[in-house]
Amino acid sequence: MDTTTTIRLERTIAAPPEQVWAALTRRNRLQAWLCDQVLVEARAGGRFLFRWRTGFEAQGTLVEFEPRRS
Repeated sequence: MDTTTTIRLERTIAAPPEQVWAALTRRNRLQAWLCDQVLVEARAGGRFLFRWRTGFEAQGTLVEFEPRRS
């Protein structure tokens, strides 16, 4: 059984690029608004793991990574 899923998210956020970049690449900031535990290698090809108290988790690979792109 294939359990691979591709998710592509694009959002326009009313905040300066520096704040958005920090929110997406700093573990403590991701945990503050996304989930309970974050493990992430912030680079193209890097792995990520998000966990919630409910037992749900999401993991994958960062396909693209463009630092501070506005």
